[in-house]
Amino acid sequence: MSVANQLAEEFWEDNGDYVYSDEFIPKARTIAHDIDAKADRIVFITLIMSKVTALLEEHGTCGDPSCRMEPVCKKVLYFLQQELARMDVVVDQDPFSSRERDAIFQKLEDILNELAQIKEGQGIVAQDVEDLKDLLYLGKKKWYKQYTGTVTGWVASGMVSEATAKPMLEVVRSALSQLPALPGV
Repeated sequence: MSVANQLAEEFWEDNGDYVYSDEFIPKARTIAHDIDAKADRIVFITLIMSKVTALLEEHGTCGDPSCRMEPVCKKVLYFLQQELARMDVVVDQDPFSSRERDAIFQKLEDILNELAQIKEGQGIVAQDVEDLKDLLYLGKKKWYKQYTGTVTGWVASGMVSEATAKPMLEVVRSALSQLPALPGV
């Protein structure tokens, strides 16, 4: 687990129950700004966003007019997206749900397990797959384009054969095509 992941997990453990608090967003911003590496800041913020999204999904639509869960979570997500925008990170409007993210993580883990058998270029390919996990903030369409480009690059450089790449592309394409808001993949 990276330090950014650990910071996000610790932040959520300490503050997840206080999403309603006016101090939640400033605390998240403070920790994010203390992280010098832009990539780690992005990881920290996107992990917090995924936790808030999961909280919102877990809650669902309760129908209680006095319930503030949805507006509060949307406000938190809005401010966290602003933090990403300040770093020139463009977040798509078709974010992965926590269930979709878990499904893609599982598919990527399956790919990693298959790649364990490849000797030449294994380290580079495995790192690329790990990096793809951190790029889910791009949204479904942009992420899939990045994934396709990465796998195509492996084939072009000879690290992976076409015979190996085609099933990897098909598995993820199939998984993504079952998700809403991603026509034409």
